[in-house]
Amino acid sequence: QYHLEEDLPKLVKKQMETGATIINGYKIRRHDNILRVLLGDIYRLLAKFIFKLPIRDIDCDFRLIKKSLLNKINLESKDASILPELIKKLQFVGGKFSEVPVNHYPRTYGNSNYKILDLIKEKILGDFKLYFSLRKKN
Repeated sequence: QYHLEEDLPKLVKKQMETGATIINGYKIRRHDNILRVLLGDIYRLLAKFIFKLPIRDIDCDFRLIKKSLLNKINLESKDASILPELIKKLQFVGGKFSEVPVNHYPRTYGNSNYKILDLIKEKILGDFKLYFSLRKKN
């Protein structure tokens, strides 16, 4: 739901301008059904508050990360909690964050792997475990 050739240059330019080690995209406008948009907005606010995230759009899967930083972390989550885990662990190893707006397009083929209720359950349980796991490590 992203156009690599359109938005990747924005991330690279921002990295060159700022020296940031993580450039995270944030959706200008999310092109999903209204329920997904609403639940995504609620989750974004909760995750930012609970995990003290340095980015505004945890669910934007369009980011540029220096490989040397990725080599310093070990991801343990096997579910939707991998996104806040990734951001927090990059933050723990000294990652410098910057953001750029990116376009998000309607899905042209295929379906999401998640049903709404399963995703909510997975995020709540997974993030609960992640929160306590991260607290132990710091």
